Amino acid sequence: EERRIYYRTVELLEDAGYQRYEISNYAKSGRECKHNLGYWERKEYLGLGLGASGFVNEMRYRNTDDMSVYKEHASNPNRLKTETEQLTLVSQMGEYMFLGLRKRQGVSISQFANMFGSRMESIYGDQLAKLENEALIRREGDRLMLTEQGIDVSNCVLAEFLQ
Repeated sequence: EERRIYYRTVELLEDAGYQRYEISNYAKSGRECKHNLGYWERKEYLGLGLGASGFVNEMRYRNTDDMSVYKEHASNPNRLKTETEQLTLVSQMGEYMFLGLRKRQGVSISQFANMFGSRMESIYGDQLAKLENEALIRREGDRLMLTEQGIDVSNCVLAEFLQ
């Protein structure tokens, strides 16, 4: 029943001129959410303020949510960070895959090689072969993307790139 409702919703959105640009988001052409796309494309963002999160120089961080600590260290932004994670190259590659595959256009095979100095197949060959054989991903030119069936089980597909 859930799948029937889901596919009917897809039909209604497409009939109304909305296009899927991400696993769970639709928009009219040119009206896609830049905020969400920034996450999926791993663009940097500053987290400013109490409890804010940011991503700069391959480091994810979160500011304190304790107002007294925030006020005490407001002049020293590094002391505001309560959680930090400096991403390794392996983590960066995994994020490129599992975040980028959320987008309908998927990921660029050549961009992966340019960014990380390795061919996608040399890092994820087994996963890619398995997912292609199961018809969960497909290649279209330089791009790798989820199939309709892959979208239905996207959490399982994306988990293949977490290490």
